[in-house]
Amino acid sequence: MRIKIYKDDLVQEVKADRLDRFLERGWQVSEPALPKKSTKPKVKVEASADVVEEPSKQEQVEPDWEDPFISMPTEEPKGE
Repeated sequence: MRIKIYKDDLVQEVKADRLDRFLERGWQVSEPALPKKSTKPKVKVEASADVVEEPSKQEQVEPDWEDPFISMPTEEPKGE
């Protein structure tokens, strides 16, 4: 009688009287189980947002301040 044994991706049939030697070397009698694929997502994605309404053109108000006047320094011409 031959028995199927498994190791990693290998499959072999051995006689029953030699089975113990293969089991000692890491072979298994049962077929290795394949990893189960989960149907559930591993990452849960959530998002939130604030609703911001753009003010209408009538509601837009000009700011009360003016841009500051910035002048560049000038060099006085040197006499030649």
